[in-house]
Amino acid sequence: ASGLTERVISDKTLSFYFPSCGKIPPPVIMVQNVSFRYSKDGHWIYNNLEFGIDLDTRVALVGPNGAGKSTLLKLLTGEVLPTDGMIRKHSHVKIGRYHQHLQEQLDLDLSPLEYMLRCYPEIKEKEEMRKIIGRTCSSW
Repeated sequence: ASGLTERVISDKTLSFYFPSCGKIPPPVIMVQNVSFRYSKDGHWIYNNLEFGIDLDTRVALVGPNGAGKSTLLKLLTGEVLPTDGMIRKHSHVKIGRYHQHLQEQLDLDLSPLEYMLRCYPEIKEKEEMRKIIGRTCSSW
């Protein structure tokens, strides 16, 4: 039976970690009387939301398409602003998010280096950005 089966290729794994963000007093994010709709005449997606998120909070957003899961994330990250109410974030909070429609967010004609330079215009030199990327990636 030699040659009748394909050689098994092992999956490669990548290990990475998120460094501790230290201690931030609760609430890290505070949602106060937040209501939201996309247009002045549109239906309300959220009405009078009130909750806090602390460092040890774990949240799972589950629901059918169109229920408002992505909208809530957009509100929390500041991608959209509440129609009414307020969202307060501690000044040291940094929110990372993997976008479900990544191809719509990225200019796929740019190299990773060009993309990072566009995201951080205060860094002018390619070599400086390469060093930053190298330091970050080597810590994974």
